[in-house]
Amino acid sequence: MAERYTVTSNSSSNTRLEEAEFGTVNTGVVATRTGVSSDRVFGDGTLTALGTSDFAIGWSGRTVDTTAALKTLFVPETGSVQLRVNLDRGTGYDVGSVKLDIGASGYVLDYGSDIFEVEANWLITADRDGDATLYRNGISVATVDISTSSAVDIDTTVYDFGVRQYSGWLLRDVAIFNVAPTAAQALEISDLGPEAWVASNPEYRRGISYAADWSSGVDGWTDANSTPTRLASKSDGATSKNNVIEVEATATANVQFASSAAAGFGFVSGQRYSVAFSVFFDAANTTAAGLQLRQGSSGDVPGYGNGEALVNVGDTWLDVSFEFVATGTISNGMVFRMTNNAGSSTSITVGDKFYLADYVITSLG
Repeated sequence: MAERYTVTSNSSSNTRLEEAEFGTVNTGVVATRTGVSSDRVFGDGTLTALGTSDFAIGWSGRTVDTTAALKTLFVPETGSVQLRVNLDRGTGYDVGSVKLDIGASGYVLDYGSDIFEVEANWLITADRDGDATLYRNGISVATVDISTSSAVDIDTTVYDFGVRQYSGWLLRDVAIFNVAPTAAQALEISDLGPEAWVASNPEYRRGISYAADWSSGVDGWTDANSTPTRLASKSDGATSKNNVIEVEATATANVQFASSAAAGFGFVSGQRYSVAFSVFFDAANTTAAGLQLRQGSSGDVPGYGNGEALVNVGDTWLDVSFEFVATGTISNGMVFRMTNNAGSSTSITVGDKFYLADYVITSLG
């Protein structure tokens, strides 16, 4: 739910009090937050730099007390390679245009009429190697090619928003996403509002996590060329863990145990995740000794592919934790594929086993 705040907003010549309405914390992939003192900002520590990822900026509301000049919407407060958004701005004052500054390059989305005094839902999506698109109430009204800035590494982590410069604001549902929603998603976001939309699409919410519940079964996970068995506990001889999945090979290649769409946690390209789990391999195995981790059908997890970090796991519980950036968008999640001690997934002995426990994954934005 949105809350109301009275804030002080400064212009070049005066200070005035305005009442503004803002969305709540964690609307969208990246958290939104009301400001403190005279600022209305995306708070320190809640916004990771966008880097070279796609992004989107959304807000609802309108300007008030408008003067014939540019209107500042998002102002970067940190970083040397910044992102900035001005309204009614082209090369100069240009009614109905949005100026998107990505680093040193500026791009103009020209709608061509005096529109920002009228209540509406707005979304700018930025496909970094393609176009930026301006949506008004979920409908595309302007596009511009921004591909020349595809490699620009945006490092801003704190933004002022709705700063009073030639205009007051009535704002709500302010959000930044570190993905570019599709046209269909843009319409859904406009119809539902970002908070309700993210609730319906939880893979886009920053900070959401999934912990596998193996207390009574496999929790919707799937197997390929393997038999998964839920164990109440499993010891390596020194350490015991509860609610363990035993994965036994039933073929000599492509032996998998995988989180599925039924488990409710997939990946979004460009989003960072933290992963933690515990694993060990049966001491009686003939060839199986390691794991290849995959992002569903979107390729290996960087650093955890064939013959990489988990090539020789060992026969005692190993606690694993790491972060990675997803390279594809997919509804199913992590795949654990059995490999031998050289990292091959095609030389497995039928009957070899590994054990998995305490799997948790968190979206970091």
